[in-house]
Amino acid sequence: NDFKWDTINNTAFYASIEADFTDKLTVSLDVRRAEDEVTSGGIGPYADGAVGPLANVVSDTFDATLPRLIIDYKPDDDTTLYASYSEGRLPGLFNPALLSLSAAEQASLKATSGAGVNVDEEEAENIELGMKRTFLDGRGFISVAYYQTDLTNVHTPLFAVSYTDDAGLQQVISGNTTTAGGTADLDGIEIDGRVLIDYNWAVAFTYAINNSSIG
Repeated sequence: NDFKWDTINNTAFYASIEADFTDKLTVSLDVRRAEDEVTSGGIGPYADGAVGPLANVVSDTFDATLPRLIIDYKPDDDTTLYASYSEGRLPGLFNPALLSLSAAEQASLKATSGAGVNVDEEEAENIELGMKRTFLDGRGFISVAYYQTDLTNVHTPLFAVSYTDDAGLQQVISGNTTTAGGTADLDGIEIDGRVLIDYNWAVAFTYAINNSSIG
């Protein structure tokens, strides 16, 4: 009775353009157009030696136009400074088992847990600033990057959700019910580099500070 199946057809188109505004400044823009056709459902109870028929089938199409902008600046032959902005999406999904509830029961469940038949798309905004530099006549390299990612409508599985049924009784649904009620703010600094000492020896190093605030 807890069985769930999904069928997803994804189609995407990409376009990109890049321009050198000066010998030192390059700007590139990428655009991704995605379409996800998502169909979900369950099956009836196992009986007479076979699984039951398909049940609670629901479907929808999720469209997204996702940009990415990158700016590269080279003050000299050994240094690149860059900044980027991009957006991301995780297609929406469904809790098809909730279709068996009445409209009043679904409203009660939505009020207590935020869960519904439809689960909104998860969205992300990303910013990155960085520097890449070679030194010691090319024998050394260092990269420093700062990033920030803001996630909204994060898909969050709930093991048990409750609602008031049409008879006024409290009911609990066990098993996975997904909501889009989560958020996450991520940021950090990452440093890595390498120095060639001679033909036999090299030293590489990495350092990172990553902060996550999840709600």
